[in-house]
Amino acid sequence: MTAPRPISADAAASQAVQTVTGFGCDPTERGVLSVLRHFAIANLRPESQAWANAFTIATERWGDVTGLEIAGAAADLVQALLSLRGGELAVHDPLDLHARQRLSADEAALLRLLRAMRQDLTPLAREEISALGRGRMDPALIAAALRLARILRVPRGAAVYHASHPGLRFVQ
Repeated sequence: MTAPRPISADAAASQAVQTVTGFGCDPTERGVLSVLRHFAIANLRPESQAWANAFTIATERWGDVTGLEIAGAAADLVQALLSLRGGELAVHDPLDLHARQRLSADEAALLRLLRAMRQDLTPLAREEISALGRGRMDPALIAAALRLARILRVPRGAAVYHASHPGLRFVQ
């Protein structure tokens, strides 16, 4: 039996940093992670037709209207990140029972970014955008991440909103 391998254009970045459970993902994050992984694989290996799995998972989890909106936003986020990084993104195969329990450094950074944006934690979101963009604050990546974060519901009790802070928004 061979060891499960992450799908990646950059083998050095594909090492698992932790497990999905150990990362403390809420149900929404676990669901969107699978959708993001399928879209990344669809971009890295177009013949896989993984985009169809991404849309199916999203609509089964969140219903037709919200699921399609989440899937579209997730596809845009993956595309923006791949464009910025020249096609390099380390993700685990969501169909591999062993690999899907682990997080690559890129997957963990994406989840931290979405978590920070969902909770309106601007300084943390900026750090994650910079890390994912390899030092660049790319407007397309920011817009795509904000769009997905806006659609995803914030877990109860986890929201950190301040009256003096109007929230994250994309400014050109």
